[in-house]
Amino acid sequence: MLWVEVLALTFLAGLTTAGTAATLFEFAARRELRFARPFVSSDRLPRSVLVTLLAGSFMLCNDALNARREGLLSGLGLGACGLAAALWVLGWGAAVLALAAGLFSSLA
Repeated sequence: MLWVEVLALTFLAGLTTAGTAATLFEFAARRELRFARPFVSSDRLPRSVLVTLLAGSFMLCNDALNARREGLLSGLGLGACGLAAALWVLGWGAAVLALAAGLFSSLA
């Protein structure tokens, strides 16, 4: 059952860091986080990649929920976006834990 605990820790680490980043970006911009300006633009590609890496799962969820409200996305499509966002959070959590492990092992 250790793999369940590791998976849960990884997911929660990703959810916490992505959620914190998403909240800070929304607070700074005073707008809903989306795959649109001011968060994503071709003029500032490095910043757009960083914002998408950190909070892209929440951007995907916001855009999917807005599309569902407008009738542009089916329930199956919304579920697929939710699954993709969960996998995104899981991957980000793995990266965060790997960075933390590397940082703390170099300090010891």
